[in-house]
Amino acid sequence: MRPSELKNYPLNAAQAAAYLDISLGHLYNLIVRGQAPRRVKYGRLLRFAPLDLDAWIADRCVLATPDL
Repeated sequence: MRPSELKNYPLNAAQAAAYLDISLGHLYNLIVRGQAPRRVKYGRLLRFAPLDLDAWIADRCVLATPDL
């Protein structure tokens, strides 16, 4: 990946955790377990795209159904 392509992944790990409303530690735990949103590792940095974070959230949404 070229540095110019990083514009598609503007969020670092701390920003991604804030976007997801989870702690940074929880995000790292998700990464270790292989359950984290798609990301790019550029050198030592992890970068996230808001579209990937939104897709990750959408994949985990469960709609509540009213009790009948």
